[in-house]
Amino acid sequence: FPGGYYDDDLDSQSGGWKNELVNTALREMHEELQYDIGRLGVSGHADSHVEEDCTQNVHQRDLLVNAKVTPIIGTINYDLPCHTTSEFAALFPGNPEEVDWIFTVPIRDLISGETSEPLQRWNTNYGDNEQHGKKSKHEYWGPVFPIPEDDMKKEGDKIWGLTAIVLRPLL
Repeated sequence: FPGGYYDDDLDSQSGGWKNELVNTALREMHEELQYDIGRLGVSGHADSHVEEDCTQNVHQRDLLVNAKVTPIIGTINYDLPCHTTSEFAALFPGNPEEVDWIFTVPIRDLISGETSEPLQRWNTNYGDNEQHGKKSKHEYWGPVFPIPEDDMKKEGDKIWGLTAIVLRPLL
């Protein structure tokens, strides 16, 4: 799930798609995964989600506050090798400055392994003070999906937060 912000200079004319958000998604996929996007089909997009904040008077430095996320659905028209193989690493070498680990999860495992759990989010409310904000922790229930066992997996790794919220309706 590569993601990033739309950049008018990079995404308005590049990529060969009339839809600027598709250009953004393809650019981000190439930047993060180093995948040859010429081998990717674009099927469309899912409903947009707004990452809303739980507080008011939130400063612009909290970049995800009220960010509109539009998932672009791409297809790879061949069976992927297991994410632990050298064939997979050749397809998705990844950019170590962007990602720690690239993995796959079979759809059946996502569907059968979905749970919900309390998730924590920290917000900063700056109010009238531009220099020092007050941090507050909020807890909410959200979907969580398992990550396969792997040498790179750390204790507690899971698919959660906005990624899981976007993923759930696609399943």
